[in-house]
Amino acid sequence: MAAASSGSSVDAIRYRYHHVFLPADLPQEDDLNDRREAQLLRTTIDSLTALNMFLPQDGRIQHVQKALKMLKLMEKVHSGGVTEAEFLRAMEQLVDGDISISLHVRAQNAGALISKTDDGRIQFDFFELLPTNKAVMTTQGRLQRSFPATVVIVPMDVFRQQGFQKTVAHTLANMSSQAVVGMQPQARKAGSLHDEDRDTTHPGIVTELFAGFLSAVGNPTAVSEIFKNTREDVL
Repeated sequence: MAAASSGSSVDAIRYRYHHVFLPADLPQEDDLNDRREAQLLRTTIDSLTALNMFLPQDGRIQHVQKALKMLKLMEKVHSGGVTEAEFLRAMEQLVDGDISISLHVRAQNAGALISKTDDGRIQFDFFELLPTNKAVMTTQGRLQRSFPATVVIVPMDVFRQQGFQKTVAHTLANMSSQAVVGMQPQARKAGSLHDEDRDTTHPGIVTELFAGFLSAVGNPTAVSEIFKNTREDVL
């Protein structure tokens, strides 16, 4: 399995086992925390590093090396949520490099992928992470999902502006840790509606509101969707 740097305690190994293989005896509790997520990310990096050593020197190894760059940058940017200063440094590298920035905007149940297009513009892809409980419970077999939800392309001259990058970094860093009123599904309890914490958050603050802000200086774009059959469990 992973190197010792990933964490070799029984607790860390059990967490990886549950979240990678989804066995029948999943824990009946929320076992998510920043330390365990960091260990899972480090496991993925270690595994790709090992794979890289055995691949022939052709196009396949280039894809693995690009994925490794993105994951290592993700590890640096995420430290108890999106770290604004590290995210800002990553965006500065994006202007002249071939890296991609992957973000987990946790409090909004959203993901973001920021990359440079072949013609030198900056592309923002936004998508929902966890599906709703209803979608999982009412689907027989695998749940088919499509990604991304929203794509906006921003001209490089706009992206290069320091004020723009600071606004993006500050906004997404705050969104990663601060919940927003009205985005949580509700359930009726004792005759009143209350936020249902056991369900997933609607990602619209990122996929709709923030994407709308970017659209004012960029262009919403239709791209080929990726369809993925996923296995989900609601406990």
